[in-house]
Amino acid sequence: MVKVENASLIKVLNRIATVSRRTSHESPLMGEIVDGVLRLWYSSLDITIWDGVPVDGDEKFSFSVPLEMVTKLVGSWKTGAISLGVDENKALIIRSGKSRVKVPYYEGIFDSIDPIPNIIPIVEVDRPFFESLGAAYPFSSKTREKPVLSCVLISINPTSTNIIATDSFRCYFH
Repeated sequence: MVKVENASLIKVLNRIATVSRRTSHESPLMGEIVDGVLRLWYSSLDITIWDGVPVDGDEKFSFSVPLEMVTKLVGSWKTGAISLGVDENKALIIRSGKSRVKVPYYEGIFDSIDPIPNIIPIVEVDRPFFESLGAAYPFSSKTREKPVLSCVLISINPTSTNIIATDSFRCYFH
């Protein structure tokens, strides 16, 4: 078992869940403990999200679980730290105080976590950016016939950031 700060984990899970609610595929939340960090990964084929939370403990393991279930469970506990581990069936074990919950392994279309791309950060973004990105997604085309319409344009200027999406019938601009 490893310990993780509950508030930090809730913040990361909510950020991932905000974007995942706007996607068209139900995918698992995948995680792994590497070098003292809980690396979380979510991909719905349309968008991939990487995030991480520091942990206390040397144990290494990985898991694949339903995102919404874990987000609700962790969000319902108000303790300072929770413990995470996996059992022999790859189920995620979450402990908080005297409570212990087993979240079953969720088989998805991915069986491993993609490596984080080596990207040099240009700007730091906060929750409103991800909310706007999630709101723009329904305005992008869901078909692959016109690839340019199945994307979201993010324009970064010195004073503002614009998010634009269209499916040729509707347009989103924020």
